Amino acid sequence: MSKLTEEQKITLRASLSRGVGLYRAEYLGERLFEFFTRPSYWEKLGGQQPVFLVGGRGTGKTHALRALAYQGQHQFLGSDIARWESVGFYWRVETNAVAAFRGTRLTEDDWIRLFAHFVNLQMTRLVLEFVNWRATSLEQPTYFDPVALSRAALSLGLPKTGDLDTFAEAVRDEIVLFEHEINRIAGQIGDVNLSMLGKPIEHLLRALDVDPDLAGKFYTFCIDEYENLEDYQQKVLNTLVKHVGDSGYTFKIGTRETGLRVRSTLSPNEFLMEPADFMTVDVVEELKAQGFEDFARKVCERRLPDTGVRPLPLSGRNGLFPNLSEEEEAIALGVEKRNAEIRRHLEGEGAGPDELMAFDAMSPLSAYLVDYWARSDGTSRRAALSEAIAQPAAWRVRLGNYSYAMLFTIRRGKSGLKKYYAGWSTIAHLADGNIRYLLNVVTLALESHVANGNQLDASVPASVQTEAAMEMGSNMVRELQGLDVRGAQLTRLALGLGRVFGVFAADPYGHTPEVAQFRLRDDGADSAEVSALLNAAVMHSCLKRIAGDKLALVSSETKEYNYQLHPIYAPFFVYSYRSKRRMTLRLADLLELASPASRIAIARVLRRAHRSNETELPEQLALFSEHFYESD
Repeated sequence: MSKLTEEQKITLRASLSRGVGLYRAEYLGERLFEFFTRPSYWEKLGGQQPVFLVGGRGTGKTHALRALAYQGQHQFLGSDIARWESVGFYWRVETNAVAAFRGTRLTEDDWIRLFAHFVNLQMTRLVLEFVNWRATSLEQPTYFDPVALSRAALSLGLPKTGDLDTFAEAVRDEIVLFEHEINRIAGQIGDVNLSMLGKPIEHLLRALDVDPDLAGKFYTFCIDEYENLEDYQQKVLNTLVKHVGDSGYTFKIGTRETGLRVRSTLSPNEFLMEPADFMTVDVVEELKAQGFEDFARKVCERRLPDTGVRPLPLSGRNGLFPNLSEEEEAIALGVEKRNAEIRRHLEGEGAGPDELMAFDAMSPLSAYLVDYWARSDGTSRRAALSEAIAQPAAWRVRLGNYSYAMLFTIRRGKSGLKKYYAGWSTIAHLADGNIRYLLNVVTLALESHVANGNQLDASVPASVQTEAAMEMGSNMVRELQGLDVRGAQLTRLALGLGRVFGVFAADPYGHTPEVAQFRLRDDGADSAEVSALLNAAVMHSCLKRIAGDKLALVSSETKEYNYQLHPIYAPFFVYSYRSKRRMTLRLADLLELASPASRIAIARVLRRAHRSNETELPEQLALFSEHFYESD
């Protein structure tokens, strides 16, 4: 394990950036299929039933949808289209396009008619692009019925034609003209070309049904970023989803949680119903249920660069990212020095030789529990030690209950890292099913590891892993500002909640340990504003929501859920990433935590919990201190 030269460091870090460091499917290009690892829910995406693929940014929705499209099918199944189950088309909903269909210059009914024509044009374009790709990339002609094709042209308001190339050119021109018309419409639609929703694509697919390889095949429109659509635009597409059984095509739709805002269609009495009309696949829950650690390991291993040196396995005791046991972590945090102080206190309290011998025989964390329990129970250290000696079985149970929580207190009042977040399983838990978050932490850790002169055949130290996780949390906080119109609120909310949970972790004495979730209590505050804030927070992975009971699964009421800052923030604020125990917040608390008066809300919430905002601020939070304290 020789140290790397400066030139080797630069080369290896660049290789890491090109592999592990490419997080977004949009950046991968053709390498997307090279790196693609089939997720556990892959089989659920087959068939003709529409599917809503739900997950936050970075959970792999785009990878899956693009793999379903014809380019992915070609990569995985080859050029024989007859072997494909379906022909897929990927369509990412771009905000600049859908925003053009907005404004008070027209009624919503007019916008619906215009947007329906836009959808028809886009779906037609996607199919024609496949036909062109097939001709140029596979050198295969596509046979078609000219009569059905001419009806597709007429349905779009285009000149009648039975020639596929002429039709494709006319569609391209119509898209350009329609985009021009949309930008200049004012007050009334006028003579803009319009078409009936879904009809042109039905005629076009019927025209292609005479092709031997396409006959009887169904088509899949893979729509990504559904949350970007306006509510009325979702109604338009919901209408198509509702009636896929008669159309010869289906939909696989990617959206963030809370992104499917409306389930109604263009018919006032018709709604999307699950499971009759569609199936929901929760990406994070599916990955976690089937073993996210193992899936993430496979993804990362495919992306690690070939350096001529055999890298360590990612997980395992001697892997790149080894775990620390709680006892090992306590020692690394300096518990033995703390225990020496506790021993001196015990001597001062009159502990005898046998008691001190019993204390010395304890494991480091068990011995530290003597001080922790004395503080929590309001008793002397000697009394706590006597209890440990007299009731060893009960003491072991107590140690199991409090050992993790105690880790956050060992370095209280000292500079440097206050808690380690290390090990493959820990990184996977922090990512919480989000493959982009995991790749980001891994990249930051490995780049730092390499910068220190190490190859990939040496384990990444716990401190380097922790600093990478903290940097990721910091980046996430900063990123919130630009993600949404409520970005400033989300930033303040994350900082406020993170500070509260950080203080809880640093000062757990006499309190319930590992509080990292909250539940809301209605106090008469603006519930609509709270719901809007929570929906934005969940959509952008600032918060994750957990069903508090079975009713929550079918209810949109905020009170039916528990909420938690996404675990990726835990290292930055220094608290437990585990979903353990919860506190109760008022609706007004949440709104105030997200407001410019967030520091007042932080102090109030902590005061109610018998804690103080004067608890030391972790060094990495210093740049955000104005969010926590009044300026001098």
